Amino acid sequence: MREIIDTINRTSENGMWLDGLYMAGPYLIKYANQFHEKDLIQFVLYQEHLMHKHMTDPETGLLYHA
Repeated sequence: MREIIDTINRTSENGMWLDGLYMAGPYLIKYANQFHEKDLIQFVLYQEHLMHKHMTDPETGLLYHA
């Protein structure tokens, strides 16, 4: 499962799709903690940053989807 993350299509900023982050984010954090992959934690946090940067509805504060 870990290797699949490296093959997922990304945006020009190396971002994942919101669905990908939602489904894979918790798994990746648990994996990173278990196997001491600090770079992987930073990757997930960067994805979260990109989602808030590009996908937040300014009126509701919720992330856009679709």
